[in-house]
Amino acid sequence: MPKLQLLAGSLMVAGAVHTLIGVTGLVGMVVQFIGPVTVVPTLTLICLFMITPVIHFISTQWGVGMLTVVIAIFLSLYLAKHEIPLPAWTKTRSFHFRRSNSHKMFSLLVSTTIGWVVSYILTASGYLTDDPEQQEFLARTDARSNVISDMPWFYFPYPGQFGAPKMHIAVLVNFIVCTLLSIIDSIGDYYTCARACMEELPPSSGVNRGIFIEGVATVLSGAVGIGHSTSPLGGNIGAIGLTRVASRRVFQSVGLIYMLFGVVGKIGAFFLSIPYSVLGGVQLINFGSLVGVAMSNLALVDLNYTRNTAIIGITLTVGMMMPYWVKRNPHGVSTGNLGADGVIMALLGNPSVVGGVLACFLDNTMPGTKKQRGLVGWHAHEEEEEEEEEEEELEETDKAKTSSSIYDLPFLPDVIRNSRLARLIPILPMYRFNVVFGKCRRKQTKAS
Repeated sequence: MPKLQLLAGSLMVAGAVHTLIGVTGLVGMVVQFIGPVTVVPTLTLICLFMITPVIHFISTQWGVGMLTVVIAIFLSLYLAKHEIPLPAWTKTRSFHFRRSNSHKMFSLLVSTTIGWVVSYILTASGYLTDDPEQQEFLARTDARSNVISDMPWFYFPYPGQFGAPKMHIAVLVNFIVCTLLSIIDSIGDYYTCARACMEELPPSSGVNRGIFIEGVATVLSGAVGIGHSTSPLGGNIGAIGLTRVASRRVFQSVGLIYMLFGVVGKIGAFFLSIPYSVLGGVQLINFGSLVGVAMSNLALVDLNYTRNTAIIGITLTVGMMMPYWVKRNPHGVSTGNLGADGVIMALLGNPSVVGGVLACFLDNTMPGTKKQRGLVGWHAHEEEEEEEEEEEELEETDKAKTSSSIYDLPFLPDVIRNSRLARLIPILPMYRFNVVFGKCRRKQTKAS
């Protein structure tokens, strides 16, 4: 309990920092310096280092894991352009077969279900070992059945359920570092998700809002004693790219389902009993697809330009090299301050931080045109808005522009939407601080 209390208090403070970084618009300013040359190696490094947990899960039973992978690939890719007959009923309740391509949308669900059923058959037949000391035991469907029996039917989490939150400076410093790392990962995930959905990249206000919500959720996580923050998972973006399901209504429904799982304990515990081998197969598909989506950003970059290929190659090499060095030399940095040593080693041990920061620095300091760097069309929406601000001073143009954006807030009252103050709030779609600042700077330049 004392450890949970320390985690809770430190996490709440780190979440508050996370929230402030989003609500003040600091992230939106950083986004202006991020392009595809930065995003591609950052996301690729994240996926490459996810190989370790994927192997941990799928190696419990390679046969079931690969069966899950093959079924998902077959349904979502090989049969992507085909319609298969599915049973259906008409309004008169007569049975017939209707051709549909819904197998692509439900490919991961179908593959997971089949893998789970096969695991149950192998468990019931005694094919899988019942020795808890062996790795294959985790591929059994009853390996974690005690979770279901131990979990109550209903459980209502509430703030302070493990005692009053406390804080420790060492824990807080580690959480702050992890918060900064999480923000870097989140920016790459936002951009890649937009790419997977074939939509325009999020504006700075959208990125600010996403980081803000993550921070608020992290504070709530600490308050109820979860012990970890809230952050996007890249594997979900891979699932979007594979199934082509990107409806916000779907994810809103998933959010409600997660809440239901959190309250009805038995249901949530049931899904925790999914065999490790099946989880490994799904992760392999999701993170493999994420690598492909991340790589698709290279379509905007001039790969015939040595500058770009050098940056990407050097970044990937250093991003894989530094975490390996940190693992081999846990005490390789010695500044005389243990806290500082821990922070530096944590930064160097994170591939996305090493790769992302290095790629961003090289991309913004080496000479290169916007077209060569892949920035033409990358921030196209913000460039259009800036041009409109130069041509017209009327706010009506800006209102019409934001109302049609997929990053708009549909339930925002018109009183707020039409106010001048809304243009200065970094988490609102009407936020135009960067545009106004740029316009003032241009006027000063002309005057001088």
